[in-house]
Amino acid sequence: MPYTLEDYPWSIDALEPHYPKKVIEVHRLHHKGYCTKSQAALAGTVLDGKPIEYVISHLELLPVGLRQKVRNVGGGYANHT
Repeated sequence: MPYTLEDYPWSIDALEPHYPKKVIEVHRLHHKGYCTKSQAALAGTVLDGKPIEYVISHLELLPVGLRQKVRNVGGGYANHT
């Protein structure tokens, strides 16, 4: 699986008070969801295993009915990463 959810190089409350711990926790949950959903959406397609930047740039290689989902969840993963 090419998409990972890496640990932060700081403690989850290290950015307070600018970013409250709760904000970072919610961000992490969204990131995890985008990661999981991206991998599931791409499973078995020609773009499975490709870097997310490549996937977003080559949505035309996916079936029409899958493109918007991959754009949304893959874009979310890329933005959160």
